[in-house]
Amino acid sequence: MATAIAKEMAAQALTRSRTSGLEKCISLAYHAKRRHLQTLKTVMIGLVVMIKACATCGKGAQFGRAIAHSKKHSRRRFKPNFQKWQGKWFCASCLKRLKHPAA
Repeated sequence: MATAIAKEMAAQALTRSRTSGLEKCISLAYHAKRRHLQTLKTVMIGLVVMIKACATCGKGAQFGRAIAHSKKHSRRRFKPNFQKWQGKWFCASCLKRLKHPAA
């Protein structure tokens, strides 16, 4: 009788340790993810984000290839010349048109 009770208690302890181990893994993964997000937030506070498109024409970055003299192709971005004027971002051609309209 004592051995049956001991076996039952051992089985319960084994199942408890398995579930607590699984719960512990889930908890660690959850907290690691939260810690990672917190570090991303603190890093992103100091960054200046480049604007994506012009306020008037909507011009944004285009994608293409840089071709070297040796015919090596590498992917690159062609970014427009953005300038800040009156609190908005404009590309250089739109800013020129806005500041000096045709007479």
